[in-house]
Amino acid sequence: AQINRFGGNISRTAEFVGMERSALHRKLKSLGV
Repeated sequence: AQINRFGGNISRTAEFVGMERSALHRKLKSLGV
């Protein structure tokens, strides 16, 4: 589903997932988890 959203553009998908992951890490760090 995730790949289909980007029309099979793997690099774009990976970039999006990467940004999401780094944002998640920042949120966890700010919460002190």
